[in-house]
Amino acid sequence: MQQSLYDRDVCSEEETSSEAETSSEAETSSETGSEALACPIEWVFFVDNAVPQPDDGYPIVPGPFGECPEGTELSEVYPCFGDICTCEHLCDPECGPRGVCHPEEPDNTCACHPAYAGEPGACAWEGAHDNPDFEAGCEGWSFAAFTGTEPGQVVAEVLDGGLHLHVERCEELAAYTTVRVPDAMELPEGAALVFDYRLEIIGEPGNGGPLDVDLSNEGVGPLEATGGELAESRTCLPLSYGFTRQLEFRLWGAGVCADPLEIDLWVDTLAVVADPNCG
Repeated sequence: MQQSLYDRDVCSEEETSSEAETSSEAETSSETGSEALACPIEWVFFVDNAVPQPDDGYPIVPGPFGECPEGTELSEVYPCFGDICTCEHLCDPECGPRGVCHPEEPDNTCACHPAYAGEPGACAWEGAHDNPDFEAGCEGWSFAAFTGTEPGQVVAEVLDGGLHLHVERCEELAAYTTVRVPDAMELPEGAALVFDYRLEIIGEPGNGGPLDVDLSNEGVGPLEATGGELAESRTCLPLSYGFTRQLEFRLWGAGVCADPLEIDLWVDTLAVVADPNCG
């Protein structure tokens, strides 16, 4: 089993942050001799507080039921909740396909929705992620961890062309990234979020399972332990407008801290693909 780059005492946020910066610059070798690139981990006391939601592309302002401030209108994307509705900014002329109106002084201005790239009026989908095969290392991903033991054994690294995550008992690690999903015009037959993975567990995980995979509050999985085998995860996506979603892999070693447990997850080839079974 690969040794952690992040052996540490849990003393304070300042000390763990300093150690994380030092360890994020290191490189290790796997048991097969392959170079491993360590990913920078933010050490926090509660992982939930370190996982912000991505920009979904629709700037909104609150408004009373049926009324919106000047320069905005009722959103067609977000419903009303009780007597509070959401209003989105207006541009004149209207933004073209895949565009969105952003507030800007002195006038609102059109821009491409974050799911697309290019200039307003010519916005194009460029795929689910800029680093789907981890050829650019850890780029595009963020990592947050909490350790309840002393020292901690938590690893986030790019190894053998994929993302490798490792935790032991009483530790928690979240790896998260923003996924761009196109509108139904791009993939009219339906679409699925797909990635390859391998999940190995040594020991008995606690209640709730050792791994949660989430796509902005939409469950993905659950992923079953595969041992040394590679498997594919495929989840249908509801397409309408283009949107962005946060994909998060969260590993935790629940249970009695004295009981041994090791959890290893490898992830690769992240994509949103056409899938007629999802239509």
